[in-house]
Amino acid sequence: MPKRSSGEGSARKRKDGRWEWSVQLDGKRHYVYGATRQEAHEKYKELRQRFEAGADLGKKSQTVEAYLT
Repeated sequence: MPKRSSGEGSARKRKDGRWEWSVQLDGKRHYVYGATRQEAHEKYKELRQRFEAGADLGKKSQTVEAYLT
């Protein structure tokens, strides 16, 4: 895997054997996990695409107002 570029986040191997990819998007730190480094990187790329498409990554639940609109 080539060297990461600026803003691409960082990867590390956790004690449980999984790989963690962390990146700061829109002022908030986001984490994705995978069994291999490559799998974690693929999940990071999917997260980055969702962010660039305008998806709200910070909220896990939706407000009633947002649901009704």
